[in-house]
Amino acid sequence: MDKNLEVKLNKFRKLIFEDLEADLKAERLAVDQDFQKQLAEKRQETEQAAENFYKNRKNVTYGRLNKSLSDAKLDQKKAALELRQDIFQQTLTALEEKAKQFVASDDYYTYLTRELEKLLQEIKAEAVIVYHLPEDKQFLEQLFNQHHLQVEEWQTLASQEIGGLILEVPAQRVRYKVTLSNTIADHQDYIGGVLYELLEEMEG
Repeated sequence: MDKNLEVKLNKFRKLIFEDLEADLKAERLAVDQDFQKQLAEKRQETEQAAENFYKNRKNVTYGRLNKSLSDAKLDQKKAALELRQDIFQQTLTALEEKAKQFVASDDYYTYLTRELEKLLQEIKAEAVIVYHLPEDKQFLEQLFNQHHLQVEEWQTLASQEIGGLILEVPAQRVRYKVTLSNTIADHQDYIGGVLYELLEEMEG
């Protein structure tokens, strides 16, 4: 794994995802019982279908029997997949809520300061365009003044963005996106992997 990505992942898990991951393992996403119930119902339907066909096997060909059992198993797999997708979306929504709570916490500006200072060490620029939350502007102005960096333009972040900022360097035609919503998006594969392991345990 790329070292920068690994550092970013560890930081993200510590700031936002760590508590949720613990909740997932401790509470089984708060839907364990419902998940198990629905899977059990599908298994029961499969077994019932088999029993019904065997009871009436004199009037049923093996081909029809196998097709019915195959359809029942397919329905069971489809239900499990739909539940997984639903739980994944619930988890992303929960992460976004945690990110919003973090933006409202005392630790947010410490995080913002650290991220911006690290970013400014990487780029060579005399002027930038900054996309930000309205309530962060005064704080960011002070930070940019401390680093003697000219802000050509201040723009408000799009409504779907959660915290952080976007930095554009016109002279280099590059954009740096340091928002919590972007961090969540970057780690969807990791989140999906954690959920997959938990749901495998549920189904097992």
